[in-house]
Amino acid sequence: REWRSHGEWVLPFDGQGYYERELDAWIGLHEDGYICCCQAATATPGAAPEWRKTEQKLFREGDRERHLGATLTYMGNNVFCLVESVVQEGVEPGRAYGAGRGCALHVTVFGLKYSRDGELQATVRRVTKSYAVCKYIPGFTHEAFWM
Repeated sequence: REWRSHGEWVLPFDGQGYYERELDAWIGLHEDGYICCCQAATATPGAAPEWRKTEQKLFREGDRERHLGATLTYMGNNVFCLVESVVQEGVEPGRAYGAGRGCALHVTVFGLKYSRDGELQATVRRVTKSYAVCKYIPGFTHEAFWM
C-alpha cells in the first residue's frame, strides 16, 4: 500500500491527529480549545471529510490570556491526554520563563464517544490535574517526560 492524495484539503487540527478505531475517526485538537474529529473515509472522492467538535471546550476556563500552548496525545484504548502550558496566576507573562515557578501544566485525561445524536463528547472518566513547572523554556514539550 502507498500513501496517496485524497484532495486539496487539510484536517482541521492544530498539530497532530490520531486515528481512533472505536470512533472510526481522526481525532485532534482544534485551535480554539475544542477536540474535533473527522470521519476516516468520505463518500465523495476528493471531498474534505465532515468534521465536528465537542460541545464542551477542554481548555481551562479563564486561562486564555495566560495560555502558552497545548498538545493532545493519544494514549490508546480511546484515552487521550491534553496538556496545556499556562502562566501561573500572579506572574507577568514576560517573567514566566526561566527559573522560578512561573508556569504550570494542566493535564486532562479523557475518553471520547458519540452521543445518541451523533455529537462528539468527552466521557465521564475525565481527570484534570495541575503541576507547577520550575523551569519553562519556549518550545517545551511534555513528551520528554514519557521517555
